Amino acid sequence: MGIKQMENTLSDIFIATDPDADRMALVALHRGKPFIFNGNQIACLCLEYLCRMLKNNNRMPPNAAVVTTIVSTDLISRICQENGLPCFEVLTGFKYIGELIHKWEVDRSHHFLFGAEESYGYLIGTHSRDKDAIVMSCLIAEIALLMKVEGRTLVDFLTDIFKTYGLFYEKQRTVEFPPGKTGIDTIEQMMQTLRQKPPQSLLNQEVIQFKDYLNGIDNLPKSNVLLFRLKDNSKIVVRPSGTEPKLKLYAGIHEPQFTTLDSGLKTCDEKIEKLLNAVQALF
Repeated sequence: MGIKQMENTLSDIFIATDPDADRMALVALHRGKPFIFNGNQIACLCLEYLCRMLKNNNRMPPNAAVVTTIVSTDLISRICQENGLPCFEVLTGFKYIGELIHKWEVDRSHHFLFGAEESYGYLIGTHSRDKDAIVMSCLIAEIALLMKVEGRTLVDFLTDIFKTYGLFYEKQRTVEFPPGKTGIDTIEQMMQTLRQKPPQSLLNQEVIQFKDYLNGIDNLPKSNVLLFRLKDNSKIVVRPSGTEPKLKLYAGIHEPQFTTLDSGLKTCDEKIEKLLNAVQALF
């Protein structure tokens, strides 16, 4: 309904939040058609804009740092790298981002600039220990206004980001199992199999990194999560749901070059579907 109203009124953007206003979704009207941004793309719009504006105006805080999650897009760390900012990855859940905010306020080792997770949660400022859709809606409106003044849209800005860093594309898949103990036991057995015999390659791409977060690596709490990184910079994360008999698969790929955004996204979607199928076939 919101998208239809945006089209009927020829509005520039449509922002939606969930009932408690901590998650935010975004649609932009681009060349007469709605473009629905995913959570990773929204996060990168915000981070790139913050870096550009703060650096251009000499307002980047000293020791500024960014926090994201291990299942979110690698583009966040790439933007940080380009701008000389440390990027910290935490486990899934914004509470872990909140923990770092508190830690840095105590030890003053870093200044929290921005935090984001792929599931439409973002935060600027330290007024909250959780994601905040209200303050982020204000930021998105500011970015959209700047684009409007330049005769462009948020989709144009996203395209600029991809042209700078390459096209990053992510997708999630949930694999459901029988309810009750049977499904949970099956999932646990599959996770154990992946741990003991991790794949050496996927889609003819060598697995160059394997992380088992149950070992408490990267100074993170122990968690039943597995991460695989391939030679072509693709990333796969596998984790069971904490509440239901479901297995969650997160995949991300990187295409250094593309012709148009539409064709690039289409190519990436086809490739990532094959990657998710290859991972699911392991079970």
